[in-house]
Amino acid sequence: MNEVKEYIKIKKKKKVRKKIFMISTVVLIILIVFFTKSPLFNLKTITVEGTSNISAESVLETVNNRIGKNIFILNRNKMIKDILSEPYFLSAKIRMSGINSLNIIVTEESPVFYTKYDSNFYIFNDKGVLIEIANNIEGRNLVEITGVTTEELQLGKQIINNEHIINILGILYPYIAENTESIKFDRFDLSKLYDIKGYMGKIEVFFGEITDFHEKINDVYNIILNGNVGITNGYIDVSIKNMPVIKKNEE
Repeated sequence: MNEVKEYIKIKKKKKVRKKIFMISTVVLIILIVFFTKSPLFNLKTITVEGTSNISAESVLETVNNRIGKNIFILNRNKMIKDILSEPYFLSAKIRMSGINSLNIIVTEESPVFYTKYDSNFYIFNDKGVLIEIANNIEGRNLVEITGVTTEELQLGKQIINNEHIINILGILYPYIAENTESIKFDRFDLSKLYDIKGYMGKIEVFFGEITDFHEKINDVYNIILNGNVGITNGYIDVSIKNMPVIKKNEE
């Protein structure tokens, strides 16, 4: 008798579980249909954060064709891919900011290098990728790179393919992009990788090879900022470690 009761009890439990599963499935389907079909969740607004060199309007032009589509079935990976087709952007994130709003957070490149051709300035990053063509760079923290061979000057494409020069650009990059000193380089000549030169106004700096660059550039900063030295015209040779040579020219 007990076995029969136990059997009936187990059977009832199975029926209850089956009902719960079916009800849960139906509720889930209803919710999915509601969230993906209801106009309540159609995208109405997109906001953009993190832009400075590229306007937010430019980003919106890339993604505005999603307005009116359901926010839950949007292909966000495709949106990010479209945004990152702009070479000025390093990364992009998309977050919901409401039931029908998205917020795009972008991280921009900090462009520091350029080369001149005809009357235009070709601005590229530390990977040698061209990210902007401008006819004026006044007021921008950019340093000219000379002595390099450039490939086809096409936006978003690598215009410098020399691995040694790319390595040097990567080493130079933080000393330009993150420089907090009152002195700044105007140009680097990379025509001879064993004899790298930098220029600040009327001061020419001989670095030699890129090795020990941190120590060398610190020596340069200390010399120029030293009021007792007072060099504004001439050259500084730091190519030999711990043996800087200073030559001042008459103004």
